[in-house]
Amino acid sequence: MLQNDKKLALTPLQLVMLMETLKDPTSDAYWQILSYEIPNSFTFEEIQDAWLNTAKANPALRTKFEWQQEIEPIQIIQNNVEDINVVEVNYLRIQDEFMNIENWFKSEIGRLQQTMLNKTQQFYLIQNWKPSKNLLVWVHHHIIMDGWSIAQTLEDFFKLLNKDVTSLAIRPDIEPYLHYISDPMYQKGLEKYWGNVLSDLAEAETLAIEKSQHITQKPLFMYIDKELSKRAAENLHAYSIKNRVTTSSIALTIWGVLINRYQHTNKLYVGSTFALRPYQLIESSDMNGMLINTLPVKIDIEDELTLKEVCLQTMDHLQDVSENSGVPYSKLLQFGGVSGDTEIFKTSVIFQNFKGTLNNKKNGELVHQYGTSSDPLSVTFDITQDSICLRLGWDQQRYEKTELLRLLDSLEYIFENIDNYNNMLVQNINLTQGEELYLKNVLTTEFSTTSENFSIQSILGDHRDDSLAISDGQRNLSYRDVKRYSNIVANQLLEEGVQSGDTVALVGKKSIETAIGIFAAWTIGAAWCAIDTSIPEARTKRTLDILQPKTSLFLDNIPTIIERSMDEKEMISEAYRFKSEDVAYYISTSGSTGEPKIVSLKTEGLSQLIQSWKQFYDLSSEQHVLQLGSWTSDVFLGDLLKAWSTNGCLFVCEEDKRIDMAYLAEMAAKYKISFLESTPVLVREFIHYLNEVNIILKDLKTIVVGADTFRLEEKNEICDMLWDGVNFYNGYGLSECTIESLVYTCNNNHDSSKSGLCPIGKPLPGTMVRIVDKSGNSVAPGMIGELHIGGKQVTKGYVTEEGLVTSNSYTLNDVNYFRTGDLVRLNANGVIEFYGRSDQQVKIRGYRLELGEVENALLSLQPGMECFVICLPSNNGENTLIAFISGTDQSIETINSSISKILPDFAIPNIIVPLERLPRNTNGKIDRVLLRKQAEELLNQLTDTSTISMSGDMVDIVRETWEVVLGKKVQLNRSLFDQGGHSLIVLKLYNLLRKVLPSYEFVVGDLFRYPTINRFVEEITARKEAVPIQESTVPSYSKIEVLEKVKQGELSVEEAMKIIGGHRL
Repeated sequence: MLQNDKKLALTPLQLVMLMETLKDPTSDAYWQILSYEIPNSFTFEEIQDAWLNTAKANPALRTKFEWQQEIEPIQIIQNNVEDINVVEVNYLRIQDEFMNIENWFKSEIGRLQQTMLNKTQQFYLIQNWKPSKNLLVWVHHHIIMDGWSIAQTLEDFFKLLNKDVTSLAIRPDIEPYLHYISDPMYQKGLEKYWGNVLSDLAEAETLAIEKSQHITQKPLFMYIDKELSKRAAENLHAYSIKNRVTTSSIALTIWGVLINRYQHTNKLYVGSTFALRPYQLIESSDMNGMLINTLPVKIDIEDELTLKEVCLQTMDHLQDVSENSGVPYSKLLQFGGVSGDTEIFKTSVIFQNFKGTLNNKKNGELVHQYGTSSDPLSVTFDITQDSICLRLGWDQQRYEKTELLRLLDSLEYIFENIDNYNNMLVQNINLTQGEELYLKNVLTTEFSTTSENFSIQSILGDHRDDSLAISDGQRNLSYRDVKRYSNIVANQLLEEGVQSGDTVALVGKKSIETAIGIFAAWTIGAAWCAIDTSIPEARTKRTLDILQPKTSLFLDNIPTIIERSMDEKEMISEAYRFKSEDVAYYISTSGSTGEPKIVSLKTEGLSQLIQSWKQFYDLSSEQHVLQLGSWTSDVFLGDLLKAWSTNGCLFVCEEDKRIDMAYLAEMAAKYKISFLESTPVLVREFIHYLNEVNIILKDLKTIVVGADTFRLEEKNEICDMLWDGVNFYNGYGLSECTIESLVYTCNNNHDSSKSGLCPIGKPLPGTMVRIVDKSGNSVAPGMIGELHIGGKQVTKGYVTEEGLVTSNSYTLNDVNYFRTGDLVRLNANGVIEFYGRSDQQVKIRGYRLELGEVENALLSLQPGMECFVICLPSNNGENTLIAFISGTDQSIETINSSISKILPDFAIPNIIVPLERLPRNTNGKIDRVLLRKQAEELLNQLTDTSTISMSGDMVDIVRETWEVVLGKKVQLNRSLFDQGGHSLIVLKLYNLLRKVLPSYEFVVGDLFRYPTINRFVEEITARKEAVPIQESTVPSYSKIEVLEKVKQGELSVEEAMKIIGGHRL
């Protein structure tokens, strides 16, 4: 540094840019490129002379940065231009070495990045760019100057180059502004304003369109430029004039409203750029340097505010922020009382509000204009009276281009039709016309069905009588047998008084007779319900009491009925043809209370589903189906219909053999099984076995899995083991919607899903889908919402003693829909991703948490694991997470350690219960009701204060007290805060300890100073016995002092955490 060089502090945004650049020196963020074609009549000497004189007049070009030798980073404005030069490059060499100019740009930015901001800009002359044209290229880091100063600098340069002027006045640097914001009164005003605005500040909510909540990859910034329609520009300006609101306020508000759709709350801050050129400074418009700042602007999205009202409020906010813009980002976090890595806003809006232009100059035509910020999602507006040009920038690791382009289309549409939105409540601004059309095309699959009524003939058709229809490995029945036996049993039902429209209870266990019983009931037009004799009698009694079946058909008696009646009964000439509204069957599903819910399903839904399967799975040939599921679930019926509607065979596997992989492989080969559907665990084990013994089932062409949770890792593992020619699917279905509604093709090994679960795909032909918010309105593409399924196959309600309960069903546009209670998201590829249950969202210590996120983290630890996570309130009033797991031999300590690298500390289960296997209900799903009861009993035991021993060993008393408060077993030498404690429950622990240890002296702060049981007991025991104890080696500082020492490098983050008692404070 020379004697006449000037040392200045950094402006607020320069501090941010410096830290971001030092954090990742190889990032392209903030590096900008501008290039202009000029006539080759300009000599190198003329260009260099013009640039050097431009540098003399514009101090930002002579700026360097120093942070290693200084307490605070500074910028040094050099008095001379010795380091300023123009580099001459031949375009032919660029082509030879780099293939194209873009690769050369990257190379030059990389070279400048290596200087670590020691060199922040370079000017180039590219010779032989075009015939009679050369190219001027300016590469610089945005830290040296804002857009206003860039336009000034280029204006000066081209004036000198074109000989419009012979000299330039030296522009003022940023020193006047730094003096302005250092005034104590100004600082006091900042603190008052931002302290009030950010009083309820919290970390910005993760947007639904973000790829992941846990980004670990290096950012990869991309951008696109777009000019909106002339209609959009004209209508925006007309609206601005009519309503006396600035175009920037309108643009910021509408962008905020669109982004807010991807949040669960309405608390939204949008970052926006502000010029740091206060009117109080005479020289502000001529100052040369980085004089902008990006600050949060609150968008008031409330129930009763119209778009016009919000735009006006935004304009007021913009004015207020502009007057208080001289504040660093770190100070904002301090005013808001949040940690130093908190993200206040998820998106930023930048306005090109500087004087002049970067477009074509005299003898200079703009060719390239590149540059990105470090913001993961930003939009830059250049709004004039006749046009709206914007640049969308994003981090490719966090956002999908397709979804963002759809956002831009929505923005343009609202601009074009803004008068229609003027008096609309902002919370009602949801889908644009283009989004509605897109959702309709993606979520509705059209197909035509035959008008034939449902009947046995419509299923069996003209099947060859001698073809094998069903087998259990010991008995084989042909279609001739099936038709004949069904008729015999149907005649028996007629003799018992059963008529069309009645209900028959099929009682027994899964067997060949199950299929005969189903088709016998249908032959005479009766519906059926399944009564499994292995299910508790109380449950089956409720089903029978509600449905009041005409008769009960015991499946074990069917062989006797057939044998007794073979030559006596006249065959029924034609089976009953059901009407569309007739009930085909009833099925019981598990309710949240443990009481079964009884669903009635119509025949028209079955007819449609059979046609849908044939179309989607291409079931044009005979399907031989391996049946592994429970017969009381509709999986059995689905397998039966797939087989018998295609003249195929259903192989019914006995319950005790369904996990015998060798047996399954033998039967699959013997019966030429072509279609298999089961749970992910069973499918994985089966395919793994086939790989181990080197068996390829050439006839097996279709595998479908269906489960509560099917992780992508499991899917990919299965994909890796499959042989060529197998189509692999994930099927999603509810009993209330007739077996299956959506299917995802799993063969691609490169799928991704933010939830970590395998997508559930697209609706089957004839199925309609809606994804809605809590108010029942369709959510924007990419937003998480509840899945509603519509179509002929959807139940109209649950059958109860009082009649049909329709609370979960509704009709919209003559389509019957069912509210599934499942959370899903339509991703950028038009595929529906699964996120778990809508009732799995809980609050832990003030943080919103999806239980599915905890389950996904646990399931990611080991293939084949199963888990169930529940949140229950404990006796101390705290919500407690309890996880039941199976399928792993990892210790609880290992599991906790692993998931702590994935989940925030508040999301780590308080209690983890390993089981040999998770209990299942009759439908084969995890028995959540039973596990909930077990969790309640366990929690009551752990939090029962009566279990605290009031006498005996001091360590045991304190340990038991901790366990009551924390709701789990604890370790003696592990910190309270490492075992799930936090500042919100320290007082509860303190108060309980005071009750059980009334004769000991201690204060709340002791729980922070001595955070382990052994250390705490040692301390308070020594006090009572008046025995001096070695003082803690941890010094005592206030939090402010600790943070300051971290900032100055005197303490590491880990040391600071120990002093203030853990990062949960």
